[in-house]
Amino acid sequence: METNYLGGYYVIKTVPITYWDGKNTVIRSCSGCFNIHAFDYWCTYWMSDKTCKEKIDLDLSDEVFEEIQKWTNERFPDRSNVLPDLKTALEFKELFFKSRNDIQIYSMYFSETDADLLISQFADKVKNKYFDYKQEEFELKKNLIKKVEESNNSNEDLLGYDFIGVEANGDFHTFYCHGIAPILIEKFDLRLNELGLFDEPKNPTNLREYLNKPNAPVEQVPWYIAKVKLVKNTIV
Repeated sequence: METNYLGGYYVIKTVPITYWDGKNTVIRSCSGCFNIHAFDYWCTYWMSDKTCKEKIDLDLSDEVFEEIQKWTNERFPDRSNVLPDLKTALEFKELFFKSRNDIQIYSMYFSETDADLLISQFADKVKNKYFDYKQEEFELKKNLIKKVEESNNSNEDLLGYDFIGVEANGDFHTFYCHGIAPILIEKFDLRLNELGLFDEPKNPTNLREYLNKPNAPVEQVPWYIAKVKLVKNTIV
């Protein structure tokens, strides 16, 4: 069994969707395509103003919005959309969303195979088949380079496995963006759990190869398998 490495911590507000049969469904993905990131690039003062969508969606006062931007610029002057460690994630949650039970901290881990692939595919000096412009140094990649091993932390609950397509700035899509869950279930004998994520894939190599084929029915970016967990409380 491969070692898993930390990609980082995401502060998330899930948003119920009604795409399938009119059902109110919550997907426990860290992708900003479906859920709202309470910590993201918008937290940097030069990225957004007081009319930004996230401020409205998170119901932030002008005062709290400005405090978040000040904190972010002091900690991440080069901008970030993921927090590097649990201590920092807990500090952010405690400072700005302490009483918000609708906002939670998620962690995301990558197998050694996926971590090494992401690091190499987004290397600055490697011509990437997915992009024809210079790769950015984004925090997800920086965190994986540190190779922080997943621990048996009793404060984290496994939610499931997401399949994510990563853009050059560290943002990422999920397989839900393309409605391919039924295809993946049939082709790779997968089970989708009640949280909207998959159980651990039995054949990750074939799955990874399928998602990264040039004619795959997904966004033409590098795709990886990510293990998603929920931080159960703010006391560690």
